[in-house]
Amino acid sequence: PWPLQKRYVHGQIAQVDDATLNLTFDETVDYVRGLAGSEEQAARIFASTGGWVAGVALASRFGVEHEPNPRDLSTYLQKQVLEPLPLEEQDFLLDTSVADAVTSEVAIALCGTEGQRLFGAALSLRLPATSISGNTIVYHSLFRSFLQARLIQLSPERHGAKLRSYAAHLSAAHHFTEAAEVLFSVGDLNAACDAARQALPSLFAQANWPVLGRWLGALGEESVRSDPLLLGAQIRTVHGLREFNSARSLVRQLDGEGRLRGAIEADPSLLATAAWALQSHPQEVLTLLDKFDGDQRADVVRYMTETTTGSRPASPPIVEDVGDVERM
Repeated sequence: PWPLQKRYVHGQIAQVDDATLNLTFDETVDYVRGLAGSEEQAARIFASTGGWVAGVALASRFGVEHEPNPRDLSTYLQKQVLEPLPLEEQDFLLDTSVADAVTSEVAIALCGTEGQRLFGAALSLRLPATSISGNTIVYHSLFRSFLQARLIQLSPERHGAKLRSYAAHLSAAHHFTEAAEVLFSVGDLNAACDAARQALPSLFAQANWPVLGRWLGALGEESVRSDPLLLGAQIRTVHGLREFNSARSLVRQLDGEGRLRGAIEADPSLLATAAWALQSHPQEVLTLLDKFDGDQRADVVRYMTETTTGSRPASPPIVEDVGDVERM
């Protein structure tokens, strides 16, 4: 009664999915070299296509001597992939191209109540420029770039609105870092600031100081200095980027202005970083630790300072988790 399933169980039938059909890097090199291309060109093509066979073939055909020709490639995708679809399915592909991966939840967030039905239709289409894993659709980078360019060409406002909807979906799913990146990309600084504040704990844990530095720069000095939480993030970022003189000056300046207290009250774990920024001046470290209330990390910094300077009797702190104190 189940001939196919029986043969599959006994290894007589193999399952070939999208990933299996993709070319490897070496296969891409062989293909491009067969068209008189170089390994460097093959590497660029592989990076942009992920080994998608049609993408490799198109990129090689339309621009193997230099770079893929966007005009020729766009014409092919427009005529052979997009236009044969019903208009509502074309709109679905355009609207969902702002997402890294499309699920039914993303489809509903971007396309409303019809999103679920259109997502099901897209799953059944199995377009050659997409890959499907479970219930997730990923547009290959060349196809996604084409769709986004087409959406911007048709309506920049619609493109911006879809990005904001996608960011709202990411925030609702607690993917605050990704949401902030999307909002910064469309210049919505107020919403980006809210998402960035939510993303701070994960970025601190990852020590992702370059991203934080870029965000703080985009928000501007006035916005950062008016928000104690962002002000603390600035201290952490400058110190984390190993700009020690700047970090020390910033801590002293904010303490002198009376704004360091608000930043530490908003984020008690900041005290350890602020104190450690002053480590070349141990007495300043101890004065700062006496002045403010921090968390267990501050107790560790106090113990390290007192032990190494011998300025006070030092007792080991009783702590269970010192977080990222080893990175200070």
